[in-house]
Amino acid sequence: MMSRVFMTSFVYAFNQAPLKASLWTDLLNIVTQGSCHWLVLEDFNCIMHPFEKLMEDLIFKKILMNCQIL
Repeated sequence: MMSRVFMTSFVYAFNQAPLKASLWTDLLNIVTQGSCHWLVLEDFNCIMHPFEKLMEDLIFKKILMNCQIL
């Protein structure tokens, strides 16, 4: 039987950018030291594209309206 080694990380990042600096450093350190496959399950709390923020705001507003909060 062949064994396979891999590493798994679960990440839930801070919302504030300055607090994420140590996370980015830690992730880079893991990559440079690692010699096996790596699975990362994450919520980096980052927006990759401007339209994501727009859609998020529209969805949130719709939810508030549907719940009669807004």
